[in-house]
Amino acid sequence: MSREGSLDLLLEVEENLETMKKTQQIRPVKVKSMLEHLRSSLEYVANDAYDKYVSPVPSKRPKIFFPYGEQKFIDNFFTQKLKINPPSSSPLYEVFNSIQDFRTGEDTLTMMCNLTNEVKHRKPIPLEEESSVKDINVRIDGFGIFNVANPNRVVFKNNSINGQKLEDFTFENGKLERTGNGIPVNIVITEDKKIRFHGEDYEVVPFIESCLIRLRIFINEAYDVLENC
Repeated sequence: MSREGSLDLLLEVEENLETMKKTQQIRPVKVKSMLEHLRSSLEYVANDAYDKYVSPVPSKRPKIFFPYGEQKFIDNFFTQKLKINPPSSSPLYEVFNSIQDFRTGEDTLTMMCNLTNEVKHRKPIPLEEESSVKDINVRIDGFGIFNVANPNRVVFKNNSINGQKLEDFTFENGKLERTGNGIPVNIVITEDKKIRFHGEDYEVVPFIESCLIRLRIFINEAYDVLENC
């Protein structure tokens, strides 16, 4: 069983995501690797399910892929690959359905799998070059002064702390201008960058975070069934 292997892949994605947040650097090759790790974690589950239910002869083992998309694809996986008929007779069937877009009402799983297919077989993942500022955080000596979400224009002038003047700065139209006149303040600008795929925009960090949450729940639930049946 590859519960540990699947969760290790998710941990690697999580660590890379934290680095991405800190550096604000989102490289297509890194996003590609993270998406592939997410997809591989699902393939581990699908293959372990096959080995559990079918006990194949190694020389005759077919290629097994995690099913996603329409209900019929999940049904076919259980009846044709796992030899479980009806599919609903296995508790694993409900677990596999629980992560599908037709159940969650979102397109997270399909988009993740389609993106992985796209970057693996055709071209690097395209990232939108223009980014938007998500928030500005101003700190001094480790203490937060203020935070502005979705800022268009921020003017910080004629402020002081303990009788000492703080540096003035202006943020407008995506540009930061500092006067250098006064005690320096630590300004952290958080940007949002997006995945563009088939005309749709997805913010990289929230999208991968959403995938991580869903997949970690799914993987643990799936192996709970596989290890106890």
